[in-house]
Amino acid sequence: MLTDNREFDEIYEEYKNLVLKAAYTYSGNYDVAEDITQNTFLQLYIYYNHMNHSNIKSWLYTTAKNYA
Repeated sequence: MLTDNREFDEIYEEYKNLVLKAAYTYSGNYDVAEDITQNTFLQLYIYYNHMNHSNIKSWLYTTAKNYA
């Protein structure tokens, strides 16, 4: 559970570059990749309590790829 912003911030800091790189790779546009990154982390924040926490890295990558 995202009990406070610190937990979310830690996840964000750890995976933000991975998500941005995936978004850019699949979209080919840096501005779009930034939007995709923002949307991906918003979805994580919304659905965090309903997901398997053991695969957050792959969930983030797949979500960014699908948005792209």
